[in-house]
Amino acid sequence: MDFNPSDLQRMLQDSAERFVAERFTLEHRRDLRESSDGSDHEAWQQFAELGWLMLLVPEELGGLGGTMTDAAVLSAVLGSRCVAEPFASSAVLGATILAGATEPPSDLIAGLIAGEMRPALAHDEPGERYSYASSRSCRLQDDGTELFLE
Repeated sequence: MDFNPSDLQRMLQDSAERFVAERFTLEHRRDLRESSDGSDHEAWQQFAELGWLMLLVPEELGGLGGTMTDAAVLSAVLGSRCVAEPFASSAVLGATILAGATEPPSDLIAGLIAGEMRPALAHDEPGERYSYASSRSCRLQDDGTELFLE
């Protein structure tokens, strides 16, 4: 088993390290605490422009067709600076679930790749504490501007 990163993975790591070192400073984190949702929407758009959000999307669906090892390399860099953007939950878990669907939703995948959306897996309900014997009771609501759980 070869645990050495490939040349492409080293290039990904180097470029990601430069990006996060420049953007995600301590002052930046402090500023995010003052924002309404604690998120850096400009950084998310830059993630899209850098191709990070399409890393695990298969090529036939418009992505780069990367591997989990590629995502792990990038995740390690993001974690080293405590980047709060939902890369793992949206671009890893969300992309993998969407791409693995029987009929992959191309509009949702395109939205993720473009940085226009952040898919999230809603898999638990408040107060259940791992009681999966009963059926789910949450509903997804659309208020005209966004989807939310009710």
